[in-house]
Amino acid sequence: MKLAEIQEQLRESNLDGWLFFDHHQRDPLAYRILGLGAKGHVSRRWYFFIPAKGEPRGLVHRIESKMLDELPGERIRYSTWQEQAEGIATVGLVLNHEHPQVARGRRLGAIGRAQHGRLRGVL
Repeated sequence: MKLAEIQEQLRESNLDGWLFFDHHQRDPLAYRILGLGAKGHVSRRWYFFIPAKGEPRGLVHRIESKMLDELPGERIRYSTWQEQAEGIATVGLVLNHEHPQVARGRRLGAIGRAQHGRLRGVL
């Protein structure tokens, strides 16, 4: 992953960060951008936030806790839905089904959405 280049582009685009999220390997673009190797069967949700400035943070399920080990930054682990919600808040994210947004005084950043390996849009 080219962290410095991604963060530079985020700052130039006046975005506070970029949220990556996956469940069941449905976003091959996230794997490619983050430089994540093939992981076999991925059955748990993971989140990875790259801020325009500062250290990235990730949230992973305890069963698949090594999912983001190749990436820099802190990892928070969860098992239950409650821990997942707490972890999302700790990572600095608030997810709403209608409009994902970055919390803690941050504006909405880039959130990639891919289908069939093609970028459908950036929210």
